Amino acid sequence: MEKETKRLYFIFTLVASLAGGILLLATDFGGYYWYSYDGPSYGWVWVYAGASVGGWFGFFAVASLLFFCTFISLNVILSLEGKEIVKIDEEKFINLGTIFCYIVAAICVVGAIALAIFAYTEDVAWVDVWLDAGFYGGLIGSGVTAFLFKFYQYKLKMEK
Repeated sequence: MEKETKRLYFIFTLVASLAGGILLLATDFGGYYWYSYDGPSYGWVWVYAGASVGGWFGFFAVASLLFFCTFISLNVILSLEGKEIVKIDEEKFINLGTIFCYIVAAICVVGAIALAIFAYTEDVAWVDVWLDAGFYGGLIGSGVTAFLFKFYQYKLKMEK
């Protein structure tokens, strides 16, 4: 594979995984609005990294998987110039990064389902659930990164 093409693949994976990780940590994952049976009682609930200490660690753990993929991409880009951060087995780390992306995507989907179930089981008259930038950033960032990692591996196998 040509050096510039390889650089382009990994620039895209770097941006996708970094943006996904940052959005998971810095923005709302989702939330819901509820209205009570008991008259004018209502409220908003947001799910995000800063909601609690435990929540922060959970979001950070998931975002760390995307940051690992960012590290892989950066290392590959630098290795094209002979300046890699650490010597890694590129194939193994790209496989591991792809698995991490699948895990992040699965956690985002399960988190969205759990948010909806939790909101709709509250004893209130009306609930409106939404997903926000953290969810979409995590899901799209991990999806794009996994797709590009797998596509890169496919291109390498086709060249052999």
